[in-house]
Amino acid sequence: MITLHLPYPVSMNAIWRTYKGRQALTPEARRYRNEIKYICSQQKAKLIPGPVNVVLELRPKLTVTGRASKVLIDLDNCIKATLDGLQGIVIDNDKNVKRIYAYYGEPVESGGLIVTIEPYE
Repeated sequence: MITLHLPYPVSMNAIWRTYKGRQALTPEARRYRNEIKYICSQQKAKLIPGPVNVVLELRPKLTVTGRASKVLIDLDNCIKATLDGLQGIVIDNDKNVKRIYAYYGEPVESGGLIVTIEPYE
């Protein structure tokens, strides 16, 4: 089992742009994927081969008043962006994800995402 503490994810609405008829990753999406790679290398995360279960806890950003921001990305946007970023690093392929459980957690200063991945049984 692996638990990763990742930064607040990029919304799927901000991942792809069309430029001259071709799809390209936005700079924001490339930055997020590079952050995932760096965090996985720092935590010495190993690839889990085969089918996996994934739990995602999306932690909203705190406002200056100490409350959760009302501006949140949708849980389904967080799932795809994160699984794409973890592919080839911690999971072989996002097609190997057999179960997903996602929920909103407690707010933290800059927001964040806690991802737990374990082999599927």
